[in-house]
Amino acid sequence: MRKIVTLMVVLAIALPALSQAQLEGTITTSSPESFLTYLRDRQKPALISKLKLTDEQAEKVIEVQVWVAPYLRKITFDMPEEQKKSTTVFLDEEKKKKYKAIPLSDEKVEEVIQFYANMLKNKSWPDGETSLLKQ
Repeated sequence: MRKIVTLMVVLAIALPALSQAQLEGTITTSSPESFLTYLRDRQKPALISKLKLTDEQAEKVIEVQVWVAPYLRKITFDMPEEQKKSTTVFLDEEKKKKYKAIPLSDEKVEEVIQFYANMLKNKSWPDGETSLLKQ
């Protein structure tokens, strides 16, 4: 009995530390600024090389992604299904408006949208890492 209690105490102390260590490798960051820095490091080079965006355009595309991230998290967890659909359509339209205001051509806007869609579909970053979450 004593061994079981000891094991439970050790696990109670160790599990939060292990969980925190796993979270440090995810795309979840504590502030919009740190999220922006993270995306600059991970996505900006690919936006420039694959989509032939300028440095300034890539920067603004990433800023749009940072802008939309909290809304997307809220859709995932807090909304009924019907509201998720309407909000997603609204956010897609707003992202397109923001992309065009960078300014990007209609063709480039579609390329950016496809770039992010492929990232999500393949669950990989543009730098070839196989998972959006570091292992």
